[in-house]
Amino acid sequence: MLDRIFEAGGEALNDPNRDQGAWSWTWLQMWLNQGADFELDIIPTIARRTANKPPRSINGLTYFNNAMREAPAKRQRVASSPKQAPRVSQFESQEQRREREDKERKSAFLKSLRGRKPTLPAEDGQIDVGAVR
Repeated sequence: MLDRIFEAGGEALNDPNRDQGAWSWTWLQMWLNQGADFELDIIPTIARRTANKPPRSINGLTYFNNAMREAPAKRQRVASSPKQAPRVSQFESQEQRREREDKERKSAFLKSLRGRKPTLPAEDGQIDVGAVR
């Protein structure tokens, strides 16, 4: 587990000898007992918190304690929150948006027809499908 933590923390973690006091299993056990998941909370939190830190600037797991207390609750809130409907611009109603999109589709269709030779129906009134391209 410590190997994964050091992998997630990268250069920001200062531990030339992996001092057991600073990198104690006690912290990991406490976080797990508080509901943190190793892969879903601990590793991502360490990776996030160390992303922009200077090399060897973090000297132990105590640095992550506050973030680890909050991580399980944040994950559960995100998982339980309902998916929000896409927002409509405050300046455009849904109906106005549909009308605008319809106009854009029609315009694109008409542009695609430009430059094509018009075909006329045959004398019997039938359109030659092969001629329309």
